[in-house]
Amino acid sequence: MRYEAPCKFCGQIHIFESDEELSKIEQMKRSLTMCDCSAAQIYKRMESSRLKAQDNADELLKDHEELRDVMKYAINQMSESGLVSLTADSGSGIKASVKLTQKGTIKLTVKKEARWEIES
Repeated sequence: MRYEAPCKFCGQIHIFESDEELSKIEQMKRSLTMCDCSAAQIYKRMESSRLKAQDNADELLKDHEELRDVMKYAINQMSESGLVSLTADSGSGIKASVKLTQKGTIKLTVKKEARWEIES
């Protein structure tokens, strides 16, 4: 099928073909990936960073499912709603934080605290 859709940032119309039927939103997303306006380029960098951050969360927090899910949710919110940072503590010595940098990339940090105390 042949589609025509505008870039949601600059309005430039892009023409493309797809074997599958696309919704209006999917058409606009496809058009956005084809556009080379500055806003679209920033969006594409952010989307690439989001996907890498999701993979990093899967790798770094593979043994901590609840914390991983929270971090992945926060990563999605950074690209969708403007969330800038979030820190979560598992309660078992694992802390994870995710932050949107000034460069538009997403930084994920995981800290494992090893602490021994004896009270007598």
